Amino acid sequence: MKVRAVDLDGVQLRFASDIATAIGFTRPKVAIKEYCQEKRRFITFQDRFDRTQRARILSPPDVQRLEEAMQRRKAPCKQTQ
Repeated sequence: MKVRAVDLDGVQLRFASDIATAIGFTRPKVAIKEYCQEKRRFITFQDRFDRTQRARILSPPDVQRLEEAMQRRKAPCKQTQ
């Protein structure tokens, strides 16, 4: 899967829905709302049909939080006796 990114002031920011989907979340908007803690940032861009679009972008710490959340979800459960 292709993950779109933008460089803003020397920081690599990724499109929120792209990264959440690539990590494996089936409902990216819910995951982003639940696990991303930094201030919401949006970018406006033109799509291939020349329409103006607005998308949320994530900083590296928020990307890491999403990755850690998915790892916790995939971790095997310990059985209790």
